[in-house]
Amino acid sequence: MHTALRAAMAAGAIAFALTPRLAAGDDAAGRPAAASFRRVETQRYTIEVPEGWEVGEETPFGQRELLPAQAERAGGGSMSTMTGPGLGRQSWADLYRTSNYFITRYSAEGQKMKPGPFRVGKTAQGYASCSWSMSTADGATVQRHVILKRADTDILALSVKLPAATDRDRRSQIEARFRHMVDTAVMR
Repeated sequence: MHTALRAAMAAGAIAFALTPRLAAGDDAAGRPAAASFRRVETQRYTIEVPEGWEVGEETPFGQRELLPAQAERAGGGSMSTMTGPGLGRQSWADLYRTSNYFITRYSAEGQKMKPGPFRVGKTAQGYASCSWSMSTADGATVQRHVILKRADTDILALSVKLPAATDRDRRSQIEARFRHMVDTAVMR
């Protein structure tokens, strides 16, 4: 398979993620407490996930599901990671376009999503990044995607699905957990 297509497919397949749930240890403002995370190390990257979350096995196409503790799964949810060959060859526009093709193609039946514009920046660890949100027809953000890229290694795609029918505080907590995962991601 062509390397650029495989990388883009890897980035796009992160759409299979569910939605993260809250973990114990948040402060009153919804910020995750430092002690409520644990480090997960793989051959290609290191991330920090909420304490008690289950980290799935890597699929043949480089995806891992991150599921909340069994007791917290009633409302559904997860985040996900995915790696793919990057080596700095794909432009952000190409990765964004191909990712969104797969995200929308494999979204839940009947769920119409529209990608927002992508923003290029740097993560807390200094990696080049591209991020965007997916929204429903009524404008509610239901997914966030971040792709990290380094010229000498693979890409790392991180994803979260946000429950559309939750209160603002809960969404803030979920988004804080995802930001923490993005900010602590280290590529190898």
